[in-house]
Amino acid sequence: MIRPALRLFGILIPLIVQATAQAEDQPETARPLVIGTMQEVPPYVFEHPSRGIDIDIIRATFSLMEKEVVFIHVPTLRLERLLSSGRADAISANSANVKGCNPSQPFSYWRDAVLVRKGLSKGVYSMIDLAGLNVATFPKAERALGSALKPFIRYFGSYNYLINTDALGLLQRGRLDAYIGDRLLVEYALKEQGWTGEPPYELAFDLPPTPRLLCFSDKAMAARFDAALAEIQAAGADKQIGDLYLGRLRKDGEAPAGEASEEPVPEAPAAP
Repeated sequence: MIRPALRLFGILIPLIVQATAQAEDQPETARPLVIGTMQEVPPYVFEHPSRGIDIDIIRATFSLMEKEVVFIHVPTLRLERLLSSGRADAISANSANVKGCNPSQPFSYWRDAVLVRKGLSKGVYSMIDLAGLNVATFPKAERALGSALKPFIRYFGSYNYLINTDALGLLQRGRLDAYIGDRLLVEYALKEQGWTGEPPYELAFDLPPTPRLLCFSDKAMAARFDAALAEIQAAGADKQIGDLYLGRLRKDGEAPAGEASEEPVPEAPAAP
C-alpha cells in the first residue's frame, strides 16, 4: 500500500531536486550515509551540487526512510575501492558483481545503444558487424553489458573507454567508428553543447537497458532501501524525477526514466 505522504510526492519532487545533503556538525549517531557515485554524467549525475536522475531518485528513497545522505563523486574505476575501504556505505553500480556488494533492486535503467559515425561505409546491424572497427564504450561497459558485449571485443579493430562528450568529437572527426553508450545521455550532451544540424552519428541498434543499483556494505540497509524504493516506484515519483530532466528529449513511445521499455529486446547474436 502506498503511504499517504507519497500521494503528495509530486509537490515534494522540486524540493528534492534542489536539496543537498549537509553532513557537517552532526553527532556520530546522526551521521548521514555516504554514497559513492560517479563523476558528472548529465542528466543522470551532476556534481555541483549533487543532483540528477540517479542522485534524486536515491535521495528521495532515503528521504522516505528518514535517512540523510551525502554523495562522494569519484571516477568510475575507483568506486569499488570506496566500498571496500569503508569510506562509503554504498556505491552506485550497474552490476552486483562487486566484492562485498549487497545489491539493491534497480532504481533506474540506462538505455545503451550502438552509435556509428555518419558516413561509415559498413552496415552495422549487430555486434559482430563491429569487427575491425575502432570502438569505444563507457568505462567498464563489459561488466554492465555482459554477454551482449564481452564475446565481441576481441574482434574490434580497437577498443577504448571514453566519456560521451569525447566520443562525440571523435565521431565527428572520423577518428572513431562506433560508440557504445547511453543514447539519451549523448542526446543531452548534444543539446547542452548547442549542437546545430544533424548529429555526427547514426543509431545502429539498441542494447538491453542497463540497470542502475546500489551496492551496500550492510545487507539490512539494502533491504530497507528496496522497501522504500518499491513505494517510490509505485507512486511514480521516479518517473516524475526523470520527467524533470528528460522531458524535452522524450520521444513518443519512449520509456520514461527509471523504466525499461516493455518491448522485448532481441538476444545478441552469438560470437563466431
